[in-house]
Amino acid sequence: MGLAFRLAILGLLILTAGGCAVMRPPASFRPPEREEQLFTALQAPVSPAAFAQAALSYDYILLGEGHTSACDHLMQARMLQALAAAGMRPAVGLEMVPAEKQPVLDRFGPFAVAADTALQQRLDADTLEEAVDWKTVWGYPYDLYRPVFEAAYAGGLPLFGLNVPREVVRKVSRGGIESLTDDERSLLPSKIIFPSDEQREALTRMFRKHDSMRRARHNSTAEQTGMPDTPAAPERRPSTDTAAADTAAVPGGNATARTAPGSAGISAVEAGAAAADGEHGTRERFFLVQSLWDTAMAENAMRARRRHGGPVVVLAGSGHVERGWGLARRLGILDRGARVLLVMPWRAEGPPDPEDGDYFFYCRASHRSRMGFTLVMAEGRVTVQDVAEDSPARRAGFRAGDVLRSADGAQVNSLWDMHKAGMQAAREKRPVVFGVQRDGAMLSLELSVQHEDGAQEDTDRR
Repeated sequence: MGLAFRLAILGLLILTAGGCAVMRPPASFRPPEREEQLFTALQAPVSPAAFAQAALSYDYILLGEGHTSACDHLMQARMLQALAAAGMRPAVGLEMVPAEKQPVLDRFGPFAVAADTALQQRLDADTLEEAVDWKTVWGYPYDLYRPVFEAAYAGGLPLFGLNVPREVVRKVSRGGIESLTDDERSLLPSKIIFPSDEQREALTRMFRKHDSMRRARHNSTAEQTGMPDTPAAPERRPSTDTAAADTAAVPGGNATARTAPGSAGISAVEAGAAAADGEHGTRERFFLVQSLWDTAMAENAMRARRRHGGPVVVLAGSGHVERGWGLARRLGILDRGARVLLVMPWRAEGPPDPEDGDYFFYCRASHRSRMGFTLVMAEGRVTVQDVAEDSPARRAGFRAGDVLRSADGAQVNSLWDMHKAGMQAAREKRPVVFGVQRDGAMLSLELSVQHEDGAQEDTDRR
């Protein structure tokens, strides 16, 4: 999470398991002229076909995403199409689906080979959503991912679930592995690989961000109710060398934790849950949750590669992909010698950092809200791109082209500001009051927000 890579593009850079050379973009950075452009950190535009040819020698291709970005998923679909056209036919690993749903995924595609296929309907992009219980296992709008599944079906690409059930992850975030039943522990990876020092720093920043939100929320509640706030608890792609890694038993569990010196982001959902705990050890439990999520995906991706007998494309949040801290590092430990290629979305916020990835694709920061409008971040402001018919946003009076200037009186400068305002209002069970600029005039619009566990605002960090 995510979504972290080195340049390995068209001979510009050769990656090895032990590290890579440092490459910097030119001083005079020129951003791509249009969205959906695939390019290197050295500003070299790359066609999907050229990308696919360069990717043929890799064992894992990690495609980062913002979960609510339609543009990101369109680009993922195009890259899958290009890989299939180049003759790769990779398996597609999904962060979105738990591994326990594999019997359902085995029914997907025109060449499905599940043992019970003769007795059950083969699945396509139209029938997969219900069969896999998408709303429960993931929660983000299925239609955003439809292009990916259509491309996988057309290319005859098998699907693999990679993660641990979300309810198990939430239980760990609140009570640790010792709180799990034996059946729940059986769903964990055999060894949980903990973050490197570099990733710990990134995760600490993420934790503090959510903890500050929690403090602000509780302080606001204390002002209203007189109740006191709950006290809070006190590089490069890393080497795959595991010689210095120690393995210790996780208390109360069958899995073990590898305390090796990997992904800034499982999600805002799990980060918020950990930050809200407010007890001793909360931060370490947050690290555990992040490590559990990343290790489970890496271990299941490795199993998918072995079963498939070929490369695996992993679709995951950008935070699991960037800089190789999350998935790539753990794959390097679990599947030594495997070559990993990293592809990241770029949001036009300064030159891309070569430390983040091998390839980039340009999609503006965007978010399709469950309230029925799509928001995009461009030129330093949040704009409504479109509004769905018969949606809460439409009924509240929002229109395409509206610029959101404030939320509950606070200035809106980013999608993160929207996330904070929405989370606060949802927990307080009240609407958000937006200051909206339309045709040069300012107006106030009030929008009631939903708070569905497991489907909160995406901050483009997974």
